[in-house]
Amino acid sequence: MTRKMPDGEDTYGGVCAFVHKSLKAKVDMARSSPDTLVLKIGDMHFINAYVAGEHSSASRHFADWQAQHPWDTFSVLVREMSDAGLAFSVHGDLNGRSGALCPLGLDHPPRVVDDIVVNGQGRKLVDLCEQNGLQLVNGCTLIPGVHHGFTFFGRVDTTSEIGKSTVDYVLTSRAAAGRLSRMDIALPRQDCSDHAATRPALQIPSRPTPSFTIAALVNACSTLVHDSHSHPRHTPSFKFTSLSSTRATLVNGRALRPRQRPSP
Repeated sequence: MTRKMPDGEDTYGGVCAFVHKSLKAKVDMARSSPDTLVLKIGDMHFINAYVAGEHSSASRHFADWQAQHPWDTFSVLVREMSDAGLAFSVHGDLNGRSGALCPLGLDHPPRVVDDIVVNGQGRKLVDLCEQNGLQLVNGCTLIPGVHHGFTFFGRVDTTSEIGKSTVDYVLTSRAAAGRLSRMDIALPRQDCSDHAATRPALQIPSRPTPSFTIAALVNACSTLVHDSHSHPRHTPSFKFTSLSSTRATLVNGRALRPRQRPSP
């Protein structure tokens, strides 16, 4: 899903996806929009999203390619899908720093995280989860895996304590409860991206399908790589790798203007 720029303006940003044909994924065009690609695999929807940071250039100039602010577009989509009782998950660069905040009133497990900073968009993200019954997976203590760490590294030296943040998230809907078996955040690779990959493992009931090894979903700031193996009772287990980037044009399909670097 690309941004439609005014005449004479170079197109940049947008969402693209590569999906292994064995998954038989379908694009939900009615729910997709610039910077948001919604796919359906089996009985589950996957929101592949980039949401511009609240103080970024894209947030200020969104009217060049869409009528509604990116955050509003994203939050309305989440609310409508939640109200419809759909099983879905969100994977992407949401540009909010939520610290260790937890949605209230959802019996949400405590969160332990490396990035304890909270900004405005991070608070809105937690509120969105609370209002729509979503689990904020990063840092959840009851979910197996290593997923408490940073996802954005503003310096080539990823060991530097400067320029790190967590802005890439995995969210799961109430209807998808119990399908997430594990979540990990991969080690950063500066030769590929300035974001680290998130790797949630989800089980999706479906009809028997041939075994497959890999499928990839790539968006403006998220690459979702799916590893699947046969599962008892014909329930494939998909492992998603979400890799966000603001620099690797060929990897994430996002073309940036010269010297442009969106704020995390």
